[in-house]
Amino acid sequence: MVSSQLLRRFRFFDALDGDELRDVAALAETITVHQGEAIFFEARPADSMFLLAEGAVDLYHNVEAPGADHARAARALTQLMEEGAGIPLLEGQVGALAEWKVGEIGPGELVGMSALIPPYVLTATARAGRDCQLVKIDAVALRQKGEQDLRLMNRLLAATAQVAMARLKYARSRLIAV
Repeated sequence: MVSSQLLRRFRFFDALDGDELRDVAALAETITVHQGEAIFFEARPADSMFLLAEGAVDLYHNVEAPGADHARAARALTQLMEEGAGIPLLEGQVGALAEWKVGEIGPGELVGMSALIPPYVLTATARAGRDCQLVKIDAVALRQKGEQDLRLMNRLLAATAQVAMARLKYARSRLIAV
């Protein structure tokens, strides 16, 4: 559990009242992730969401290498990476999987918005670009709470939509620059 005062520091929660903040705080904890470590992996269930208190997070999308059927190899490599195996997949590397950087997240921002958007599957891999302090929220419990408190869920979804729109704008600007 974290304090509701800590959550108040994040703009994501601006629309929540004191009781709603306390409810969310009861589902949260602070964690540390060191530079280069994964916070979560693409295509896995989105059972947690995070708010970045300090540090930097880089988002990556995994792309299968062209010209070969690598589906099984890609799944196996992803599993090995999740288990901490030292597989040097660098941005743009040719292989079963290539990991491409698609975004950057700074302090105060939401990481893992897929935790509030059905089908609740992560759409990117998140890695610490620098040592990070994050607030980790149990998204499964938060969604269950939201089923009972529609006002809370409506406010959280509105904040998530704002994050999604900002990320879409960022993606568009990156595409135009290419």
